[in-house]
Order: sequence, then C-alpha cells, then structure tokens
Amino acid sequence: DDDDDDSDNPREDMCELAWALQREFTMGDDSDYSPYVNYLKALPRSTTSPSMWSDAGKELLMNVQGGMHLHNSDDGEDAEGRTIVTWIEDNFQDCLHEETTNESLDPYFLAVVFQRGFEDSLVPIYDMINHNYEKQNVRTTPHVLAREGFSVVTTKEVSAGEEFFYSYYYCHDCGQFNGGTAEMLRDFGFVEDYPHRFHITDDLTLVIEKDPETEFDAYFVTYDEESKSEDEFTGDIPPHVLEAMESE
Repeated sequence: DDDDDDSDNPREDMCELAWALQREFTMGDDSDYSPYVNYLKALPRSTTSPSMWSDAGKELLMNVQGGMHLHNSDDGEDAEGRTIVTWIEDNFQDCLHEETTNESLDPYFLAVVFQRGFEDSLVPIYDMINHNYEKQNVRTTPHVLAREGFSVVTTKEVSAGEEFFYSYYYCHDCGQFNGGTAEMLRDFGFVEDYPHRFHITDDLTLVIEKDPETEFDAYFVTYDEESKSEDEFTGDIPPHVLEAMESE
C-alpha cells in the first residue's frame, strides 16, 4: 500500500532532509519555503532537544536523570540513558560531513527534523500542533505520509478558539513505538504534562497520573506485543526497581 510505504532506511531519509533544510536556511528569503524557514529561524536552538543544550546543561541532565531506560524512536530497541543528549553523535556520524564537497551539517538541522518531521517529511502548519496525551482531539486521514496528501479531522467536538492537540507517541501516525516521558524529552525537548510514563524494563512501564485535586496515582503497566495494547501489571516488581523506588 503506497499510503503506508515505509523507507528501508529512515535514518538516511532524515539525513537527506536535514541537509535540504540547511540549504534552505542558507538561501533565506530566496528559498521557496522562506515563510516556514523564517519561522524556524525565529525559534531558539535550545528548544529542539537536549542534544542542542549547552555542555553545562547536558552535564546537569545526566547527573539528575539516574539510570534512565529509553527506547530508540526508529526501531524501538533499548537505548542507554546517555542517549538523551548524545543520540545525534551516536547515530548520525556518517551524516555530519560530506566528503565530496567538504561541507559539514549543523547537528541542529537533524534535531529539527527529528522534532518536527515525519520520517522524511516536514509538514508546515501541521507541525505546530502541540502534544497533550489526555486532550488530543485531532487525527490525520488517511495518514500523514499518504502520497495523495492528507486531511486533519477532529475526533471529538471542538469549540471555537479551542486548541488542537494530538499525542506525539500514541496517535494514528505514531506506528507501534512505545515512547514515554524520557523519550519525549530526548526527541522533542520538553517534559510532558501528566500522565508521566517511565520505561523500567523493555516491557514494564511506570505510569504516574495526577487528578485535578493534585492527588498522585502510580501504577505499572505491561505491553502485550500480540494485542498491541497495555494491561495493568500484576506480577512481581523486579528487586532493583523496588530498591530504586525505596531509595527515593
């Protein structure tokens, strides 16, 4: 199905898109996409992801994040906690320099592509819709990467002036990637509102919710690969997890 035609090498597609974006930035007002380019230029570099933070900011984050367990966004495999600040240098070294032209790619453009892009595409206007897991009220049809284009439709009644939201990880276009709060910070540069989700192991996730009266509720869920759904975890919590929770 052409609508769901995935690239065999998403990282290579991201690399090509980042180089193209850098060229458009260089062209400035002469770019065919100058309104979008100028909009991106007006945004602080540090708002993309922790990979673009200062060295001091990265060091502080690594000191406070502890033994974080993350998933890679492109293949869902486990990733070390340090990748929250090093994912560009870890995964895109081959992309950062073009030997034939002796040009270098600013890692910032990879961060922009990852934060605002959809695989090998940047979609102006649509990429301005913010994330809110609980308030999501729009989806795409048939799919954001459909070759004939796509539409954005509401999934519930929306009042005039109400903001559109969708979930950056639990949505129609997100595939099967099981992201959480740590991945959200790494990939999109912000800590999401509650509920917070932290991957303890590959199939065990801690969920922290907060109700309007500021009461907190924490529980574990496990992901069922066969049904592609989550169930509340009822087994034994791994000892190292209990020890970490008690130390807090």
